[in-house]
Amino acid sequence: MRCCSPRGSSSRAPAGASPSAASRSTAHRITAPTRRSTCPIRTESASSSRRTARASSGPTRAALDAPDLFATIEGEPYAASADAGLRIGHIHLHVGDLESETGFYRDGLGFEITALLEHAAFVSAGGYHHHLAYNLWRGFGVGQAPSGGVVGLRHWTLVTDGEDERAAIATRLDAIDAVVQERADGLFARDGAGIGVLVR
Repeated sequence: MRCCSPRGSSSRAPAGASPSAASRSTAHRITAPTRRSTCPIRTESASSSRRTARASSGPTRAALDAPDLFATIEGEPYAASADAGLRIGHIHLHVGDLESETGFYRDGLGFEITALLEHAAFVSAGGYHHHLAYNLWRGFGVGQAPSGGVVGLRHWTLVTDGEDERAAIATRLDAIDAVVQERADGLFARDGAGIGVLVR
């Protein structure tokens, strides 16, 4: 199982290139962080930082400068969706019940639990620390997201190593009574929170 593994190589812009050139050259790649960040983060002024430090014992926060961030892609055409080759390293999902979702993700899809906390579970394939986490951070028993009229995750894709692995997942999902649709692009199932997964 290659679950959502990152693709693409790290790259840096040539010396003297602008941050926007760096962003354009790596538009659909996951890159390694560099020592000197070009991320447009606006830090707080010294006086507000002192106020924050006195008001809380935690770290001070830096605000994201959204206009500067969008300036890095200025002039590029709008993309209606992510590039088909985009791979995500891991995802976190909000669910209403850890126990039932563990049945789906471990017993159905075949992930291994790497960490189980009071309010979150982390699972992986192949011994990685976690490819997927599901949590109760929105609250225990929170219902499913509305099916339409809202922005959100429609489904995510689990890429298998081939037909044998896909067939094994189908058998496990059937054993836990998950509703599975056979589609032209793969198997489609939903967890107890209504989150869809396409198994290819």
